[in-house]
Amino acid sequence: MNVISFSGQDDNSITFSTKVNLSVANSMNDIAKSDF
Repeated sequence: MNVISFSGQDDNSITFSTKVNLSVANSMNDIAKSDF
């Protein structure tokens, strides 16, 4: 898994990446539901 990292802000970047991944997953779910 690729994690976006900013030097000196590892904890924040991990949280940010997790939120982005969840947002993308939710968007994929919405798209899948609308397709069917």
